[in-house]
Amino acid sequence: MVSGREHLYFGHQFATRSAKALPDYAVQYYVDILAADPEALRSSFEFYRALDTTIEQNLRRRTRRLSRSRCLAGLEWTRR
Repeated sequence: MVSGREHLYFGHQFATRSAKALPDYAVQYYVDILAADPEALRSSFEFYRALDTTIEQNLRRRTRRLSRSRCLAGLEWTRR
């Protein structure tokens, strides 16, 4: 559906959905990469394909608190 029209689709997305306008060269660079590789294009939509599952997981996760050891382990990971 988007293949062959990457510049039109993503150009519109960046122009209308970005919180902050990106420079034209940045949008062009990103879209060129997606247009050059069908796997890159397919992969760019995986986040949206998984969104329902991600929302469901997040709703389940927020019902239980993390143990202190998990919080500390996460903190240690960020310091690497």
